[in-house]
Formats: sequence, structure tokens, C-alpha cells
Amino acid sequence: MGGVAQRIGFLGAGQMAQALARGWRAAGLVAAENLTASDPNPAARAAFTDGTGAACTPDNRVVVGTSDVV
Repeated sequence: MGGVAQRIGFLGAGQMAQALARGWRAAGLVAAENLTASDPNPAARAAFTDGTGAACTPDNRVVVGTSDVV
């Protein structure tokens, strides 16, 4: 993954966020450590982390504060 790594955040960790994150990772566009999502639902957070290898939090402010693009 060349160039400057963008930190990408998702507000919501549902199926669309997971699909985008998995696709971007598979294409080599972003590393898991540069992805973060937030979701109030513990099951959605676990599914996002399990499916993408990326962090997920219940707090939207964490995602906004640590991401270059949301």
C-alpha cells in the first residue's frame, strides 16, 4: 500500500460498511489498522471486527476524531 495511508471511518458498522471495508482491504487500498467504525449495537461491532480485522467502538466521536475521511 503505497503513498500516504488515509484513516477511514464509518458511522455505523452494518453490512454496507463491512462490504466497503472488506473490498478496500482486498484491493490493497487500506490496511485494517487504518479503518475504524462505530455502532451502538455490540453484535454489529463484533461482526465488523470479525469480518474486517478493523477496530469498532460504540462512540461516534472516536471515529470522527481519528479519521481523515468519514
